[in-house]
Amino acid sequence: MKEQGINNAAVRAQMERVLTSEQFSSARRLSGFLRFVVESKLKGSEVKESLIGVEVYGREATYNPKSNSIVRAEASRLRAKLHEYYEGPGKLDAIVIDVPQGSYAPGFQSRATPVPVRGTVLVRLLVAIAALVAAVRSRLGDFPFHCAAHDCGDADSKPGAGPPRGPAGGHRYVSSHAGSARFGIVECGRSGACRWI
Repeated sequence: MKEQGINNAAVRAQMERVLTSEQFSSARRLSGFLRFVVESKLKGSEVKESLIGVEVYGREATYNPKSNSIVRAEASRLRAKLHEYYEGPGKLDAIVIDVPQGSYAPGFQSRATPVPVRGTVLVRLLVAIAALVAAVRSRLGDFPFHCAAHDCGDADSKPGAGPPRGPAGGHRYVSSHAGSARFGIVECGRSGACRWI
């Protein structure tokens, strides 16, 4: 049986993942309830309240749901546990098993394959760093400064040598002053006015 393109093996694997979770590992009856209704649905069998009462809760074959509401009460607990699981450890699971209100037959829904949390955080971090670098470079490029002998040197000569006298059109220097918060490559004109590039 398939529902929304989900095969039986995938549903069973998801059921086992749910049953071994903290929410269900110590809840023997609720685990039995979930297993019974999932297996019944996968086999194409009708999922009835009276049958759950007999098969899961050990009631007599004459069990009448109208006089005993144990299955309805347990179904509410099961829905709450499933909700807790999918809000917690199962929030990234690719398959969701639920028991809709007013029914005992479970539903199986496929979710898009999630990006692992680590990958998501790493991608966001890299994007943020790239944006920060671009913003800083843009800001530094907007503010010319004067290149003095103590903090600029010819890129091809010893740091700290200061801007040499050269032809019009400017030269490139490397900031090398240890106490300066600015560092990198600058372009300076003959007048000594420099700009980060």
